[in-house]
Amino acid sequence: MGYLVTKEKRLYFENQPVLLRGVGFGGWLNLEGYLWNLVTPYDRSRTIESLIQEILGSEEAKEAFLHHYEDCFITEEDFRYVASLGLNSVRVPFNSRRLWKNGALVPEEIRHLDDAVKWGKKHHLFVFLDCHAAPGGQTGANIDDTADDFPHLFTEPKYQDELVHLWVALAERYQSEEWVGGYDLLNEPLKPEYSPYEARLLPLYRRLVHAIREVDPHHMLVLEGSHWATNLAPLSGLSPEEMHDNLLFQFHKYWNAPDRESLSHYLAFQKQFNIPLWCGETGENNRDWYALTFPLLEREGIGWCFWAYKKMENRNGFSCFSVPPYWNEMESYSQGGPFPRHGKEALQGLLDSIQHAEYQDKTASACLRLPSTTIPAVSYDDWEVHTPRHGGVLFRETDPVSIAFLDGHQGAPNFHCPAGEPFASEDAMCVSLEAGEALIYHLSTPTEVFVDIVPHGDGVFRVTVDGKEGNQFFLSRGVKHLLRIQSEKDGSRLMSVELNKPH
Repeated sequence: MGYLVTKEKRLYFENQPVLLRGVGFGGWLNLEGYLWNLVTPYDRSRTIESLIQEILGSEEAKEAFLHHYEDCFITEEDFRYVASLGLNSVRVPFNSRRLWKNGALVPEEIRHLDDAVKWGKKHHLFVFLDCHAAPGGQTGANIDDTADDFPHLFTEPKYQDELVHLWVALAERYQSEEWVGGYDLLNEPLKPEYSPYEARLLPLYRRLVHAIREVDPHHMLVLEGSHWATNLAPLSGLSPEEMHDNLLFQFHKYWNAPDRESLSHYLAFQKQFNIPLWCGETGENNRDWYALTFPLLEREGIGWCFWAYKKMENRNGFSCFSVPPYWNEMESYSQGGPFPRHGKEALQGLLDSIQHAEYQDKTASACLRLPSTTIPAVSYDDWEVHTPRHGGVLFRETDPVSIAFLDGHQGAPNFHCPAGEPFASEDAMCVSLEAGEALIYHLSTPTEVFVDIVPHGDGVFRVTVDGKEGNQFFLSRGVKHLLRIQSEKDGSRLMSVELNKPH
């Protein structure tokens, strides 16, 4: 029997290197209002539950609805789809308030984690258990389901005790499950305004690690930094022995530049302590940003997990369900409007809509460079250039490649597109190439496929894959292919490369 383990900067399973590529099942076992198009105060599980109970009339009816919802929001079919894309992992956020009551795991809730582990094993997906909402709240925001946006976990010992008991119970339950990738101990602890409590984070992690290791010496333990999991500094106090006790260090990345410079502080931490990194959440943007971000992480040997897999209406995830009938009444009520007259119908429609969710293959293709998709030219993996850098775009600044805005202005692009909206026209970029200069892109597919490759821009370009010239190529399954786009003319501007399945 093998387990996912760390060795210096890499992960291994049965002595084979593993780069995590996966999705996060946000909204399944911990409700978040924005995934349902709801806003404050219905932005977290406890208030959404209270709204459901108000509409349905009793706690029993509310619980029955939630059980139906959890049964259909994520099913084995979702695991099958994720695996079919060539991904290898899923992150399952859970809410401790619902999972752990009166010192025991709640049978109606733990069965979903049991299912996730079972389906992960069947479809060869590592399952990461993610404590997204800890007892008392660890973040101080809606995502941790606190009642008052304060991280009581770090001020009240009773909540820390409860968290330890919960993780020990989970570790005892799953200690022999090899397809449990690891235990993600706390999601996004301590948002910036609560930084005075950062000194309490590492002692709590140490306590959790010690308690879990008493019952489960095998599974990887995942530690996230503070400030929305962007600051790893509070973890630097770990000793070398602690650092290498099968720990994985997680950060999150949203709405910023998808270049190496944006990762510099994480890479410096990795170099200093010789440990592996995982970008456990990134997404919530448009497909061009995905086509830039996920190859960037892989170039640096950093595993990733896309957030969020499934959402209402918004198609910038991997799965999308339509807005149910009468849902506008729910949205209006969350914004201070009248009580929903057709609330029951809206909730039933939600269940129906979820069961008819549609996979967003274009999103997956953008993340994974699968046909059919468009690769922005500036998402190159390597280069062959001989002229000095020019262009004036403050992006990938340490590369010698010349990057320019199409309209000729200078400055930094705006990558903040949280609803999946396209980049603004003034942020359109290209790569300037002289004759003989080339850009290189890595391609890999989970299945064998023929693909048409078409460069777009101003100039003349020569296309080769693995040294063979043409416009149509056969890509073998699971093999890294090298796509090379060479300029045949001085002053060429390459904007993008289109990958299409031949008709």
